[in-house]
Amino acid sequence: MHDFETERLKMRLLEVSDESLYISLYTDFKTMRCISSPFQIQKACSTFKTAINLNNAEQNTQLIWCIREKPADKALGIQSLTIKGDVAEVGIILSRAAHGRGVPEESVKGLIEYGFKVLNLSVIEANSHYQNYATLRIIRKLGFKESHYSDSFTRHFRINRNGYKF
Repeated sequence: MHDFETERLKMRLLEVSDESLYISLYTDFKTMRCISSPFQIQKACSTFKTAINLNNAEQNTQLIWCIREKPADKALGIQSLTIKGDVAEVGIILSRAAHGRGVPEESVKGLIEYGFKVLNLSVIEANSHYQNYATLRIIRKLGFKESHYSDSFTRHFRINRNGYKF
């Protein structure tokens, strides 16, 4: 229903079979260092169940995808859109195996295009810890512009459908 692909990746909504990936990402200290404190296993299990329920809800306020590499169908991470009206916030968390391979640029670019073309969003936002230099570089590379309301710990960015080059 909400699945989509890019040249090297396919995104499908998070499924029950993705629980071990989800837990491994959200409980890993190094992966979580610029996002939040790593989750305890019980919290990761609980938030995974919430994510599955949100994907299956009639009113899509959040959509969570598993990022998979083609053709091996190997899971590389998770990305999401938290939707409020015609504005959404993008989120992404990747396994270390996906680092340094252009995966975040390609997957988030696909997500932006899906959000604008299929979900008819007008604005997509992204937030990053001020010391998450790799994410800040990717956000800027994809065309997001820093918002005026960034604070000392978090950088806030926006991209508008009208200014996006498909």
